[in-house]
Amino acid sequence: MISSDLQEGAGEVLECIRDRNCVAWIGSGLTMENGYPDWPKSLRCLCEACGIPPLALGEAPTADKLLDKAEECKRKRRAAYEGTLAELYGRKSYGSRLALHQLMRLGFRGYITTNFDPLLVQVEETHGIGDLWVYPNFAVASLGKDRPPVFHIHGLARLGDQQRGDNLILARSDFDEAYGPGGIVQGFLEQVLTHHSVVFWGCRLSEPVMYEVFRRVHDILLRIEQTGRGAPTPKRYMLAPKPTRRVNKDIAQQTEIDLITQDAERDAESQLLEERRRLSDMGIQAIWYSPNDPPRHRAVDEFLEYLCKLDGMPVSQLPTVDLVERVSA
Repeated sequence: MISSDLQEGAGEVLECIRDRNCVAWIGSGLTMENGYPDWPKSLRCLCEACGIPPLALGEAPTADKLLDKAEECKRKRRAAYEGTLAELYGRKSYGSRLALHQLMRLGFRGYITTNFDPLLVQVEETHGIGDLWVYPNFAVASLGKDRPPVFHIHGLARLGDQQRGDNLILARSDFDEAYGPGGIVQGFLEQVLTHHSVVFWGCRLSEPVMYEVFRRVHDILLRIEQTGRGAPTPKRYMLAPKPTRRVNKDIAQQTEIDLITQDAERDAESQLLEERRRLSDMGIQAIWYSPNDPPRHRAVDEFLEYLCKLDGMPVSQLPTVDLVERVSA
């Protein structure tokens, strides 16, 4: 049984979904256990393939540093860069996390993902979901259809049986084009976030451009509210892991363990406060859980199982069906 705080959060999320105007935003946290690499690991692979020095040992892999490293790799050896991305993310997976199936069974208006891998495509195919839209081709109007669509807003590394790495937003120049003035992704997200509630799963929204998108949407909503003619402000929820204590092993060899533990606890508390502030600034209400078994974060699965039961649905087993290519142009 999930905690009382998570139960309360599940009730709020379900109420939001039942308004029939809520979109699910799915991040890599729900697909990494299928073998697809996270952002720092993919950059290490790209650096090796393109002959670029990786980040120094112990250097924090911030979003800005990773964007710049990806840009270096792309500029030096573009063919190797695209081929490596295709290999890392374009393979077909033969297993899927139950949480993804639970998300498809709930009444979301549509699904957005920044993931490159085809796992969500494979899962949504088993549930008869609507059209698949892949960067740079989007249609916000499809969110009003009976069958909820899926949007791969940063590209997709597998179309049908073909692996590809030429349509993925990862390097600095890619983000500048997609999120800059008149950018396709920027315009799409501004429309979605202005008119639809969103629940975020398995993501952090750490890319610098994301904060700017939410800031612009905040200004848009504020102007709408000032007219007195707008609809209620859309809601945003994120199921988010609490920062965990991390003990520096090198320091631990020289300092009493009690002091190390106290420092780690203070660091985790500081990170939690910083993350609360960041999400609040983006208009996101966090539903916190303790990630007891990272990186799998099974609390997400338990939360979704409880959410399905709360909505009157039995917990389903994983369905199986052949994958059919359905990409909207």
